[in-house]
Order: sequence, then C-alpha cells, then structure tokens
Amino acid sequence: MEPADSNLPTQIGRYKIERLLGRGAMGRVLLAHDPVLDRSVAIKLLRDDLNIPPEQHDTLLHRMRQEARASARVSHPNIVALHDMGEDPELGLCLVFEYAEGQTLKERLLRGPLGPLAARLSSKAMFRREFARLFSANHPLSAEEADAQWALMSYNGGHRIAHLLISYLGERERYAQRWHGAVRDWPKPLSFLWALDDPVATTNVLDGLRELRPAADVVELPGVGHYPQVEVPDVFTRAAGSLLSMAS
Repeated sequence: MEPADSNLPTQIGRYKIERLLGRGAMGRVLLAHDPVLDRSVAIKLLRDDLNIPPEQHDTLLHRMRQEARASARVSHPNIVALHDMGEDPELGLCLVFEYAEGQTLKERLLRGPLGPLAARLSSKAMFRREFARLFSANHPLSAEEADAQWALMSYNGGHRIAHLLISYLGERERYAQRWHGAVRDWPKPLSFLWALDDPVATTNVLDGLRELRPAADVVELPGVGHYPQVEVPDVFTRAAGSLLSMAS
C-alpha cells in the first residue's frame, strides 16, 4: 500500500483512477477501474516530479514502449498481462496491466522464515511511513496521530513481534468460507459502513459483501481511508447512527 496522492488524475482515457498502488524511482502505478469491461486494472506511467531533461524523458518513454511490446508477447501465470497502451496529452505514455492482488514484500518476509529478523528492523520512521498509507489524500495522517499510534505499537516492544501479529492474514485465507457463511447466513438485519478510499478493505471487498447480502443497507464514505472514525469522526458517527436506527 502506498500513500495517497492528492495529485492523482481522476481519469485516464476510459479508466477511472481510484488510488496510488506504488511508485519507484522513475514510475508510479495507479489502481483504476475499466467501466467498459467492469474490471480493475493497474496503470503504469512516469512520475510527474522527475524534472529530467527532455532527451532523458524520451529515452524513458522508449524504454516503456519496449517493455509494453515485450509484455504483449509473453503469457505466463506469474506475469501480469498487458491489456492496453496509450498516450495522454498531459501524463504521457500509459501502460494498462492486469491488476493482481497479492502480498507486499514486507508481508512475505514477515510471514516467512526471516519474519523475526524483519520485525526487529522496524522503526518509528518506517512505521509512520507505512501507517500513513492507510489514510486518504483528503485527510492525511497527522503527526500527533502518528506519534500516538507508534506509542501504542512500540509499548513493551510490541513492534518487534509484527511477524506474530501478521498471522491473521493466513487465518483470513484459511477461514474465508466460514466468515463468508457467517455474513450470508446471519438471520438478523446487517448493514455496512464503507470508506471508499480504504486501501485494505477495498471496494472489491464491499462488492463481495453485497453479493452475500444483496438486501443490506450500505452507507458509502467517498474520499475516506482505512480509519473513518479518525479521518471524519462526525460523519462516521452520524452514518453509524443512521444504520443502527434502521436496524432497531
């Protein structure tokens, strides 16, 4: 998960931009929705803050075109497919790839044999950078909230056992059908309050819940990240209250 980016375009061609997935030294990757085929895609383009000479910029574009042509010739289950390539007058060359959800490198390390070592490398700066990625561009993480959360996380060395805490990911996969069944078969009214810019509980999760409970009431919070109760506490309280009143 990457930090929210307030400079993101809202749309590239037919693709509606949802959030920043990641960035590297030269490029960035955006999560977008293709309304024509109704699927999520990953769009790769050059960073907009490079400030590089025109000739170097042209070289990078040439390299991206070569990458696109090479990707188009490859079909493998472990390589994401290239769906489209185009040029935006402001953003330049854009490569549209298949979007594949998966683990970050840190998650793989923490869940593997090197987990205890990776956990001991945790620091306040690293925590703050990663925690900020959970917040939306409209309501970024404040320094006060970051300090408070780090104090909780690091109490009695809690930040050193991240490899143990992350075990919930395996449980989520292992018991997925049990949890789906609990949502589907619950005999009482059920409703959902959902932040649409949440990079963890994404709108794909909400779509799945709607399939399980088509009649459920849903309140959507656009432009809000993983912690709506922190980002927009008043809006969150009113929305939760309205759902509870409908259920009673």
